[in-house]
Amino acid sequence: MKSLYLGRLVCALSAATAFSCGGGGPGEDMPPIVVNDGDYYHFVTTEVKLATTAQEAEAQSFDLDGDGEVDKGLTGFLPQILPLVAADVDVNQEIADAITVDGSIILLHSVRANSLETDSSVSWQVFLGDELAAGFPADQFTGNGAFNIAANSPMTAKLNGRLGPTSGGRLFQGGPGTVTLNISIEGLPSALSVSLVSTRIKSTVTATGGTGIIGGAITTKSLREQIFPFAVEVLQDYIADPANADNVQTILNFIDTDMDGTVDVTDLETNSFVQTVLGSFQIDLINDPDGDGIGPVEPGEDGVNDSIPLSVGFSFVPAKFTASGETGTVIPAP
Repeated sequence: MKSLYLGRLVCALSAATAFSCGGGGPGEDMPPIVVNDGDYYHFVTTEVKLATTAQEAEAQSFDLDGDGEVDKGLTGFLPQILPLVAADVDVNQEIADAITVDGSIILLHSVRANSLETDSSVSWQVFLGDELAAGFPADQFTGNGAFNIAANSPMTAKLNGRLGPTSGGRLFQGGPGTVTLNISIEGLPSALSVSLVSTRIKSTVTATGGTGIIGGAITTKSLREQIFPFAVEVLQDYIADPANADNVQTILNFIDTDMDGTVDVTDLETNSFVQTVLGSFQIDLINDPDGDGIGPVEPGEDGVNDSIPLSVGFSFVPAKFTASGETGTVIPAP
């Protein structure tokens, strides 16, 4: 399984999990913040960073269930699993290259605020951008680049929050809310659409850019109904490629629970290692008395663990693009 293909898969899933979102919701534990005025500041992502050490995982995680401790979930598992699935790949460098070298992952941000120092009602909206054509300018990701919002970009991927002065920069804290992820991988016929609940953004932001973290939780319902079928498709595609023949039996020995020579959703649902790992990450976020995986985000209400946390770091610089519906002034890059 130590292959460039799986390394790129991890990159694609993680980058998309960070930002390819649509929809939104009010905070679960506070009155919703309404944003109806302010200027717009436009940015483009230059880096999406997965945790590669326990210390990074701790720093990148949020306390999603309000128990006073950060919920690392899959974020904390990444430093253990990345050396296994992508031992010969610098995953964070792969993501960086996909963004700034290949121009194949374009993630745009529009921050609406009256001030980037202190503002009690701020919105942070994310768009998918068109991929860049080969030969784009060398300064594309230094604060001077022009971009286009993709036709299939979500237009409601927004979290509202507050901005305040902090040591070393202005700190935006937005959410919690619910976003929907749209993940696609080149060469696969289908895409993954899955919701993250209790999503937060925490980021320094100035006119010249900033850094931050974004995270939420994948419900076990989404895991069973969206992620497992998508993972099976990815694995089947990998197994069918003659170039990966040397690794196929190793994968089947690990995942093919019923030993029928194929990989399907049942294999993942009944695989003891998968269930043990995922079970150890779950926290109780959804109040689901009916047991159907559907309910409001009310941490700890029903006592049943139902969601798996995931978060990543990111960096961004100013960008030029036009977003329909923005009624205020767009502040140009300095």
